[in-house]
Amino acid sequence: MTEKTLSVAHNWVSQRRHRLQLREEWHCIREGNYICSWTGLKYSDDRTHVVGLNLSGAGLYGLISPDFSHLTSLQVLDLSLNFLHGSIPPELGQLQNLKELHLYSKSLCGKIPDEIGLLKKLQVLRLLDNMLTGEITPHLGNLSDLRELGLAFSEFNGSIPVEIGYLKHLKSLNVQQNSLSGLIPEEIGSCTDLQVFSAANNMLEGEIPASMGKLKALKKHVISRNEFPQLCSAII
Repeated sequence: MTEKTLSVAHNWVSQRRHRLQLREEWHCIREGNYICSWTGLKYSDDRTHVVGLNLSGAGLYGLISPDFSHLTSLQVLDLSLNFLHGSIPPELGQLQNLKELHLYSKSLCGKIPDEIGLLKKLQVLRLLDNMLTGEITPHLGNLSDLRELGLAFSEFNGSIPVEIGYLKHLKSLNVQQNSLSGLIPEEIGSCTDLQVFSAANNMLEGEIPASMGKLKALKKHVISRNEFPQLCSAII
């Protein structure tokens, strides 16, 4: 394990006694070759890099540390179902190998940092069930490998960005229960792999774009409780 990775791990263990209060079963063995043994920690095959950190339901509270950015080999980061608050640190955009980011926890606030759009390998982004606000950043359109985008049950406003059409591999888009307004962008028809589209309980309006009729993989669309005058015949 690298010195910087060890430092991040040690800091987290130290914080359990203070601000973050990790559950007692967490431990770190700092002897010999400095290999840590934590529940939820996954290493590369040669055990030199941390590639997965699953702290879901670990009883964490406090802020998300920007020090996670030092875990540059991380592929999966799951901090869901905890009591974290504050904003999403923009430093997470430095995790260039990240494939999955799970931050649903009910209490995160602020905007989605534009830097999240730097995570070019990201396949799953789940930020749902928080108090996130502002417009959905168009920089998410840079996540060309994204399969799942979960932004439901928050307080986003503005419109669904047209850049959503750049997500050619997107299979699930969930933006229900926000305060989104405006039109469903015509560009959504470019998401040819889309199977699930949930946008209920917003303030979307206008005609449903005919381009959605081209989504041959679409299995489920939930768009009720908006302000559409009628459903487009292309998807009835």
